[in-house]
Amino acid sequence: MKKIIYIISLLSVILFTACDDFLTVDSPSSFEKDYLFSNTEDAYKMVLGIYQLMARDEYTSRMSNVFLQNTDVEANGVNETPTGADRRDVWSLQAGLCNNWSDVTNAWNNTFKAIDRANQCIEGIEESALYQAGDATMKQLYGESKCLRAYWYWMACNYWGDVPFATTPSTADKENNTPRVSTDSIYSYLIQDLIDCEEEMKWASEGITVERMSRDFALGLIVRLSMFRAGYSMQEDGTMKRPSDYKNYLEIAIKYAQKLINSGKHTLSPDFAKIFKDQCEFTVNNDGDILYEVAFVKNGGGDVGWCIGRSVAGGSYGSGSTYICFPGNYYYSFDQRDLRRDATVSIVKYKTESKEEPASINQMNPVKWCRLWLKESPGSSSSKSTGINWPIMRYSDVLLLYAEAENELHGGPTTEAKSLLKQVRRRAFDAADHTRMVEQYVNNLSTQEDFHTAIVNERAWEFGGECLRKFDLGRWNLYGKKILETKEALTNMGKAGVGIELDNPAMAQYANLPNELYYTLVDGTSAVTGWATEMLEFANDLYTKLTDDQKPANTVSKYDDLKTNSGAYVKLNWTSSLMQTVKDEEGEDIKDADGNKIYEPADYINWTYRGYTGTTGNEPVPYLLPIPYSIVVASNGVLSNDGYGLVLQ
Repeated sequence: MKKIIYIISLLSVILFTACDDFLTVDSPSSFEKDYLFSNTEDAYKMVLGIYQLMARDEYTSRMSNVFLQNTDVEANGVNETPTGADRRDVWSLQAGLCNNWSDVTNAWNNTFKAIDRANQCIEGIEESALYQAGDATMKQLYGESKCLRAYWYWMACNYWGDVPFATTPSTADKENNTPRVSTDSIYSYLIQDLIDCEEEMKWASEGITVERMSRDFALGLIVRLSMFRAGYSMQEDGTMKRPSDYKNYLEIAIKYAQKLINSGKHTLSPDFAKIFKDQCEFTVNNDGDILYEVAFVKNGGGDVGWCIGRSVAGGSYGSGSTYICFPGNYYYSFDQRDLRRDATVSIVKYKTESKEEPASINQMNPVKWCRLWLKESPGSSSSKSTGINWPIMRYSDVLLLYAEAENELHGGPTTEAKSLLKQVRRRAFDAADHTRMVEQYVNNLSTQEDFHTAIVNERAWEFGGECLRKFDLGRWNLYGKKILETKEALTNMGKAGVGIELDNPAMAQYANLPNELYYTLVDGTSAVTGWATEMLEFANDLYTKLTDDQKPANTVSKYDDLKTNSGAYVKLNWTSSLMQTVKDEEGEDIKDADGNKIYEPADYINWTYRGYTGTTGNEPVPYLLPIPYSIVVASNGVLSNDGYGLVLQ
């Protein structure tokens, strides 16, 4: 399989001498630049220098996934109080406290270093004789550089809001401590920039592959940027606003989505789960779902299968304990017939490659990637740098964005919008279920609001674990509402689990879910790996509550006790774990006048979104990162963290 190897040549090092200060670099001499872009081989190495910054920790296990919690899809637990220097403060929506945290500083520096490298390549290629003579390879490299710049600015705008904007390289005699520029202005520029160059780029199938930014991806990126330009964004005054000209960008999104579809270069892969298993097996498909995936090499980058993917605690394949998890209500949001559910979420994780163990209801595992799918063991001491590629954009993303744009532009779902949604859902269900779950489901969506809600839900089910949700919720201005809906759903599930307020339909809908699960270990063949495994076997499934006479009689208190108690089961608190008893100062349960225990939501529910204090869901969510303190100081008063919804104390 062809991989981009992130090794920057000596020539690249000569040019890419960026310092850590914001957009300040040593100025390359005219001779160096003229030489480096005088031939396609060295120009290609220079463009690889932009890609190389995706292989750094700041991106692989920070900006691409770990920082993109907590939402209604990807979420993980946090501490009771913030520290101001921890990923959990980003998850809990209190990132404003992290302005002096090195991870945020490094992420900023890496982002703008990538942008500056892109600017250097764009300028160098524009001035090269080969490009001016119409060389096809140089045009492709030019388009890749512009795509890379656009992608990194898209990330910057979603993480920091309005940011400084530069389209020319930094030089030693020019300080680029420019003020923040509105995301609308940045997106408008980048969209036109890509429109101007996409036709001169090559398709992935023309030798570029989806491991580089091809024309396929450029068209998809135009669609994505247009939908973000048409959506809401955080303003300096801390409000979420949508631009008045948003319909113009809906039209652009539709036009370029149609252009990609009409090219016939991509179709939805028939097997949803295989898309991601192929990534773990280093199989690249240039005509399926993937439009662009970050190419990594084993031991050279990529934390997929380490910080994201099914957890593997140890063994001959090393360890990878996922930071990205799913709350229980996300699992139960899927229709039971939806094939994507079990290809996305699981309670099963691994102690070793031959021993399964259960996860909790609030740390259900992503299934889409697993280090045990690697064709060769990376070794028992391995962890990071699995070499598994990371998907940036899939064809289904463009189809759903197109459907969304059609609905928004025309004030309701058009025939085309419905057809696109059906296309995505058709893969998600067996043929026998298509009439009900595809045709009837979509045809019953008659209003703009109903169809938009369906798109919001579909994107949750289609992209779970791919960490698109946080940015989507921002552009829809639905983040606050989804936080409250998630907390309410988990609380109601918990109340049903402990058997209170069951006369209320909100709780009664969860009454049949298991308040506790019973599991044991049996010898068998893992459905994940196909290997002989000590597998989990449950006395009940995730939808069935056992009656007292159905519960196993032989139980032990913990997982390790199963080794010495053949046939025994362990009780795992399930929906009941979402509640906790209220205790007094001595740690004793407080009871009401009738002697019943008093319950409150578990710490997971109380703390996970602690930075959001809204009560209606309409209040803006403080989801942005702060500009690093060192950057603010170096800007001599040009930049600050005033506004943008940031909570700084």
